[in-house]
Amino acid sequence: MQTLKKSFIMLTCLALTAAVSSCLSDDDKDNNYTDLTPAQRAAQIYEMSGLYTGYIYAINDTTMKTDSIPCEWRIIATDSSLVVNNFPVSIARYGISNVTAREILNSAGTQSLRAVLHPYNNTAFDKGYYTFTILPDNYKLSFVTEYEGKQHDVELNLTYQLNSISYAGIATVLYAVGEYYAQQMNAYILIKDVKIDDATYTTGSPTYIYGKK
Repeated sequence: MQTLKKSFIMLTCLALTAAVSSCLSDDDKDNNYTDLTPAQRAAQIYEMSGLYTGYIYAINDTTMKTDSIPCEWRIIATDSSLVVNNFPVSIARYGISNVTAREILNSAGTQSLRAVLHPYNNTAFDKGYYTFTILPDNYKLSFVTEYEGKQHDVELNLTYQLNSISYAGIATVLYAVGEYYAQQMNAYILIKDVKIDDATYTTGSPTYIYGKK
């Protein structure tokens, strides 16, 4: 159990990607990637439900260090949803070179983001270590924001799979997966690109949330 706890604290989402890589494809976005029984699935969601306080993390492309922004989210058992009421839009600016686009995102404040959790099995399920995929509604977060007296249509395009290259030059395939143990959870929320008005900016910068009940 200590190994599980240590693994969780170290944020092992990267390791989890291999476990679900064969389950995710363009043809089955809406499926439940799980071999859990209905009772197991309901028990997992019920155990995970509640309000979490934590942070969203991303690699700052200027300092090359990890930035964190406080946020809260709630997991709702009745519809297996995860809702981030104060998702910090500024986190999406990393990886975008256009200065104006970065400033628009940096000043956009917070938005509400909803996703659906799909639990799937793992060898430590019976020990209370849970894994799941996290799929945002319509894979988009759209809103209107104002910057320097002008309104802008903004759309964050989210994805379940992201080909990411670290600043060390290492290529990695990430998936929108998460894990839960002992009232703590983390999960990737992957932003593929950002559309501002008529221009689209590729980010490829992974973000993840980590928090506690």
